[in-house]
Amino acid sequence: MSRNTLSSVAQKFILHWGEMGTRWGINRTVAQIHALLFLSPRPLPAEEIATTLAIPNYTVWNARTQVRQATTDLHANLSLARIAAMNQNAAVTMTLSTISGGQYQASFGGAISPVTLPRGVTALVLPIGSAQTVTFGSLGLRMSALGTNVQTITLTNSQNATLIYSIGINTGGKVHWCPSSTCL
Repeated sequence: MSRNTLSSVAQKFILHWGEMGTRWGINRTVAQIHALLFLSPRPLPAEEIATTLAIPNYTVWNARTQVRQATTDLHANLSLARIAAMNQNAAVTMTLSTISGGQYQASFGGAISPVTLPRGVTALVLPIGSAQTVTFGSLGLRMSALGTNVQTITLTNSQNATLIYSIGINTGGKVHWCPSSTCL
């Protein structure tokens, strides 16, 4: 059953029931689910209810939010590491490693506090084969992965590999992120 297979009368009933539910102090979505189940000739699984009523999938939404938050946190800390390298007039290296429970942690050699990525978020420093590090020199320039224009850190969700965010660091040390597998 999908929204397209519901008759216009059924759609209006579900919308109206949802509206009435809010006046009774019931969440609109809960009232719409009640109306759909009332009209359905058979029990409906949760996924079919969510699809029929166009309810967002919380699991996918939460996974996307976690990957994006981890990306923005790591991006901010890489920018801070670059500034720390220039302020201290010394190289600062971010090292990505796996800690207990399979979580990833980015440490910055004591220049700034380490960042622990949420469970389920995986990270990979590209190009593949390079060490899992990004180094900023005393002038703020990227000193790692020499010979590449952009060094990329790719973050994904371990349960949904299509949720990809990337952080790119160009040779000048500028750090930027984007919601795709490569940042230019």
